[in-house]
Amino acid sequence: MPAPYKGLETMNVTYGNTTNLNRMLTYVNDVTNGNFAPAVLLAFFFIAMLGTYYARIRFTGRARLESCIASSGFVTTGLAIIMSTVVGFLSMQWVVYCLVVTIFAVAYMLLSPDTNY
Repeated sequence: MPAPYKGLETMNVTYGNTTNLNRMLTYVNDVTNGNFAPAVLLAFFFIAMLGTYYARIRFTGRARLESCIASSGFVTTGLAIIMSTVVGFLSMQWVVYCLVVTIFAVAYMLLSPDTNY
């Protein structure tokens, strides 16, 4: 049974001798009904959060999850802004969602009490 969409091999994604990554990623996002780009953002957020958490534990011996969430929110918002420049890949509503999560994470970090170890 054939797939309900055209395969990637039927699409002309080459420009000269190079492959156009923007067209490939936009195609994957179209096939998944726009769920690929937000899934990339979510995965990047968790990877950045866990990376900063374990890096802080490694360097200082302690870590605050609130600050790790806030820093990964900033990085993810930056990535969302970059990804929104590709036409058809990520809409501006996801950039606003990332910005709102970052604002709430920073507010939570600033309002949470310091823990003395």
